[in-house]
Amino acid sequence: MYLPMNVAHPELAVTFERVFRAFLAHELHHCARRSVAGFAETLGQALVTEGLACCFESELPGVSVPLYAKRTSGEALRRLRDRAVTEQDLPLSGWGEWFFGEREPEVPMHAGYSIGYAIVSRWLASHGRTAAESYATPASRILAEAARPD
Repeated sequence: MYLPMNVAHPELAVTFERVFRAFLAHELHHCARRSVAGFAETLGQALVTEGLACCFESELPGVSVPLYAKRTSGEALRRLRDRAVTEQDLPLSGWGEWFFGEREPEVPMHAGYSIGYAIVSRWLASHGRTAAESYATPASRILAEAARPD
């Protein structure tokens, strides 16, 4: 596991415990999932992987939904989710396009996290499951319901 951290960030001392715990949980969920499902090879797999990790983060006591998982919302989220669902089987060419803003303004920074969180949190709620117990769920199972209208 690789944990990049900006130790020069001015708020690090104030937020370290809360942020580090959530960040660690997110990355540990990736480790658990990767041990069973492997690394994401398609956009859909990446959305599910990140969505599950964001949901797992928010399951921690005292931790809310990560900011990057709710950065895109409303009509913009629905439009981008619909587009991502149509492209879900395409090979993932890199995390930059959907997750780190390389296609802004067409695909906003962190949109992939917001889309993944929206897809996965809805699936978890409809199946009465948690991200902790769903780490090995195949992405195809979760994505099968992703195109369903809100």
